[in-house]
Amino acid sequence: MDLNRLKIFFVLYQEKNMRRAAERLHSSQPSLSQQLSKLRHQFNDELFVKVPQGLEPTSFADKLYQNSYETFHHLEQSVTQTSDFNPQHINQTISLAVSPLLAPLLGHRFLKKIKEEAPNLTIHIHQWSQHTLELIRSDQIQIGVHYQITSQDKQIREVSIAKDSFRCLIRKDHPIKANVVSMAEAAKYPFTTIISSDWNSKISYAEQAFDALGLEVDVRYRSELPEGILDVVQNTDMIFPCSMLYRFMDPDVYRSFTLEEKIPTLTPNICSYYHYKNDKDPLTMWLISLFKEVLTSP
Repeated sequence: MDLNRLKIFFVLYQEKNMRRAAERLHSSQPSLSQQLSKLRHQFNDELFVKVPQGLEPTSFADKLYQNSYETFHHLEQSVTQTSDFNPQHINQTISLAVSPLLAPLLGHRFLKKIKEEAPNLTIHIHQWSQHTLELIRSDQIQIGVHYQITSQDKQIREVSIAKDSFRCLIRKDHPIKANVVSMAEAAKYPFTTIISSDWNSKISYAEQAFDALGLEVDVRYRSELPEGILDVVQNTDMIFPCSMLYRFMDPDVYRSFTLEEKIPTLTPNICSYYHYKNDKDPLTMWLISLFKEVLTSP
């Protein structure tokens, strides 16, 4: 059995769409159709039938996937690992998912490290969403990076890569002038926060932290887009609780202050998430080490 052809079957099964499968495999739809015809002949089964939504697997395809996917993945890993791992030799495209809260931390510095160590590697960064863990399970996302979330999924590994704390970002001419401010004083002003799926989509982290001290905070603006948040901060008296690791703030536009109180919820872990079958995958481990290096280096 041709491993490349078998991989086409697994990707088609996961995507259930010829166009998306072709994009993921960096191939053309006609080429994929030819390979699918060969697979149908080999297994003497249609494998997939066309439906309005795309492709629907046959019962034989369901059984083939369920009984052989993990074995195939381990075999593929074994073939890859027969030679020493060298990032310089990586020539592929991988997809990562990052929380919008952390995206500014993993911008050009992360890309610079990638280009230095793996110049032929192409990275696609997606925003962490409510579907990210499912995409990790189906190999459409290699690794996700987020503040520590609550997940009971036994297929997903969680590895802590950094410890964070928060500071409050304000405009340069904000009425608050001190560098250290009590939460009671900060609560007198409206807040703006980033929405991040699986972490604070229902209630903001700021509200949770202030509520722990019996304080109410007025969160007037929430967005998934960091750029929109920064624009609001620059032009209003709103306060933006952001990562202490942020290094891109223009001192001519923004200032920041820290909070007097030391609350555990204000010092969250930053974690990487990946499929457990990649525990010994050198590419996954290398990427996690890069995340850790970028987040913890000065």
